[in-house]
Amino acid sequence: MEYAAKYLIAAWFQNCHGGLNNCHCGHDPHPPEQSACHGGLDPPSPERIISDWFEKGKPLKEAFFENMQLNMENPEIEAEFQKHEAWKAKTQLRATPTILVNGYKLPDNYKIEDLRYFV
Repeated sequence: MEYAAKYLIAAWFQNCHGGLNNCHCGHDPHPPEQSACHGGLDPPSPERIISDWFEKGKPLKEAFFENMQLNMENPEIEAEFQKHEAWKAKTQLRATPTILVNGYKLPDNYKIEDLRYFV
């Protein structure tokens, strides 16, 4: 699923107007001069794209991303992907969702519902 991670990173960068350092998404409104680059319409949020990917995009593979006109040549994509890979290697986390409690993986013999008993 390396391609999916790279496409999702590219979608994040594109919809955040040039990368994490220049992001105007989330709770901040898009500056008027930047909304023009999407025909005056705000692009789907990165959160919506990720949600749509997990809800219906995975079986479509690369076709899910075709109409997003993503610049897959952006070197920021590979750099960010390598950061993700390094983080996965360091933490040994391989699956999503992974529940962390105080920085530790929830043991397999517990369920998320059991967290109420941890207080």
